[in-house]
Amino acid sequence: MPPSPEVEGRDEGDVAARRTLVLLGLALVVVLLGAGLLVVAKHRHDDSGRRVAGPLPGAAAGGRPTDIGPTVNTELAPFVAARQQALASATGTRLAVVSLARYATEAEARHAVAPVPVVALVVAAPGGGPSVVRGSLADWAGRQRDQAKADFADVHTIVCSKSVDDPEFTSFYGTEEQRLLALESADGGSPVVFGVVVRAPVADLQSLAKAPGIRLVDVGRDGQFDAAAAYLGLRPEEVSVAGQPTVYRPFTGGRTPPPCPTTR
Repeated sequence: MPPSPEVEGRDEGDVAARRTLVLLGLALVVVLLGAGLLVVAKHRHDDSGRRVAGPLPGAAAGGRPTDIGPTVNTELAPFVAARQQALASATGTRLAVVSLARYATEAEARHAVAPVPVVALVVAAPGGGPSVVRGSLADWAGRQRDQAKADFADVHTIVCSKSVDDPEFTSFYGTEEQRLLALESADGGSPVVFGVVVRAPVADLQSLAKAPGIRLVDVGRDGQFDAAAAYLGLRPEEVSVAGQPTVYRPFTGGRTPPPCPTTR
């Protein structure tokens, strides 16, 4: 970023210090955005913490043959049409990602796909990115809260340092504070489920696709769960393009950030 006229008048030491702070801020932006973008578009983690690679846009099988779902910036209308056709022509027993029309509790999500066996849940708390969970949603929510608290402390330090005065970054940090405060309230018992990974004969999956509250049954190539694959559902707010309006679940409200420490 080119120095402002005010910066140009400072000595070289001040300029170097400012540039260092800005670079640190940019690095933080990459880390924070990566928590959402890379989880959706490049790397996914299941509840055991193992890395899961993401698929290419517009196909159920992308980076890995076992990937299921669209990545960020996929046009959803042609994607959904293609996946509906894939389900219609599929045979045998398959793994599939079932996208729900709304966020649901775990009990509601399991009921929506019953009696089809559930393999994993695809979830997102307000302010958080998607996660594939095979274990307890309470444990998942606890990890979300802990990570949000740690990330908020980093962002709040940047905000309070007043080291970055670029309007774009100031706006970003302000939004990040609100997002992370919202994510600190992640609750595994609330409506956080928007997708369900299931395994069933194709005939059962085809029937499920016609059930109320089901947005899409995105069928995989076989019936095996691959811990290294990406399982990407359609979030209710993703209407036209995957990953929009944001790569994380939209949030409302949120607590007021604490005041910055006073310096003497």
